[in-house]
Amino acid sequence: MNALPTTGALAVGLSHFLTVSAILFTIEAWDVKCSQHITARLSEQDVEQMASTIQERFAALEAENARLRTALERLVALAKRTMKDGRLASKDPVLRQKIANLQVAERCLQLNGYRSLTRILQGAHPGPEGSTSKLFWSQVD
Repeated sequence: MNALPTTGALAVGLSHFLTVSAILFTIEAWDVKCSQHITARLSEQDVEQMASTIQERFAALEAENARLRTALERLVALAKRTMKDGRLASKDPVLRQKIANLQVAERCLQLNGYRSLTRILQGAHPGPEGSTSKLFWSQVD
């Protein structure tokens, strides 16, 4: 390490700046794998594997949500053509409320799944979303 004079111009093409003091460092060794100071990089294979896993999880989530939405649509269609107590079942306020609750539950599960995928994309480990989804679904009647 060399100290430059405390007065004079720094001779690196910046002669219009007046230096008060400067320190020059001489690097004698460089370790590109120094985990203390350099963030580890992922290999292309690691990135591809992570991307593949995320794509698989996203596809599974979308398939599950589509299955639930389809089941709900079939339930609504069934209620529209089924008679109960002399009127369409779709006119029964209790049944309508139950179907609405199922639709809200399906959407909540979808958004919770997206939250889990977002955590993974940000490099974090999956959080409590999986457990909360299971608990939430067990409470839906």
